[in-house]
Amino acid sequence: MARSIYLCTFLLFITWIPILSTSFPLSTKTRWIVDEKGQRVKLACVNWPAHLQPAVAEGLSKQPLDSISKKIVSMGFNCVRLTWPLDLMTNDTLALKITVKQSFESLKLFDDALGIQTHNPKILNLPIFNAFQEVVSNLGQNGLMHWYSFSHEGGAWVKHNSNDICAKIIGEVNHNGGFLLDRGFPLILSEFGTDERGVDVSGNRYMNCLVAWAAEKDLDWAVWALTGDYYLRTGPGLQEKKLVLHPHTGLCVTTNHSGNVPALRLELCTKSEPSTFNPKEGILWINKICVETPDVAGQKVKLGVGSKCSKLGQISATKMHLSFKTSNGLLLCLDVDERDNSIVANPCKCLTKDASCDPASQWFKVL
Repeated sequence: MARSIYLCTFLLFITWIPILSTSFPLSTKTRWIVDEKGQRVKLACVNWPAHLQPAVAEGLSKQPLDSISKKIVSMGFNCVRLTWPLDLMTNDTLALKITVKQSFESLKLFDDALGIQTHNPKILNLPIFNAFQEVVSNLGQNGLMHWYSFSHEGGAWVKHNSNDICAKIIGEVNHNGGFLLDRGFPLILSEFGTDERGVDVSGNRYMNCLVAWAAEKDLDWAVWALTGDYYLRTGPGLQEKKLVLHPHTGLCVTTNHSGNVPALRLELCTKSEPSTFNPKEGILWINKICVETPDVAGQKVKLGVGSKCSKLGQISATKMHLSFKTSNGLLLCLDVDERDNSIVANPCKCLTKDASCDPASQWFKVL
């Protein structure tokens, strides 16, 4: 019972941090978060996920805990929203008897367990709940407040007038929850974010709209998220396949079935057939059919019939030239005919120290 009360208290705020300008504990006064003296405390937080299957704060296998805390401070945040699984409250065995190491090993995360042993050995053999306390404690030691526990319309931003979309979204936000501010209730923007590289047009426009509204309302906020990776990733549920990429075009090698004998060509990687290449074997397989090379330069590369499989070598320092020798001993490389994106065999180029030579058309990367 004591642990449950402890967690419920944490769910509100953990703010036992030595910040000179702030007196703890924090509380609310109408819509504002205030300290013990009644002065407003503005929260500028970052979300740090710790609620997924391992039940441990993400990233502790990559960097020391104290380094992460100091990095958060250096980025200008004064608060961390450390998410946690409800199982820590409801499952005593998980919280108090399962160690960090046992949790990771049960999920076959052996490399991450080794990473924690390297960077944060203190927590590896702690029960999960105690490891969680260590994270909270370190955040406090670095002067960070800790807080437990907006949608952006997708493509609408590039299909419609931004003024109209922004007004529509803000109207919905005010209708669904923003009105609480006007009624004197505390409201925090707890999860928002976009591609921080700035390459997403919709995300950029959404952020401009959101930041303007948040500034107008003088909101406390928590951006999603601190993590750059996760201990356990299952991917997007797509079927994986190996491909041969042509970096110059961004396309991949596949087959063209329009002729009497299927030949190779470039196609969008999402539409390309799976390929495999074992350097020791030297045989390129496209959709489980081997490749047969021509005996004359300039001709197209086709799929082998029966046992007609050609052996390819990876030459040059990059190992991106796929080469073979003709019956006359001529060294040829796979190349691209820019007229129709077909794969042809041409004399290998740029194998000397000629700095003016560009090998891009003959570069193929086996993925």
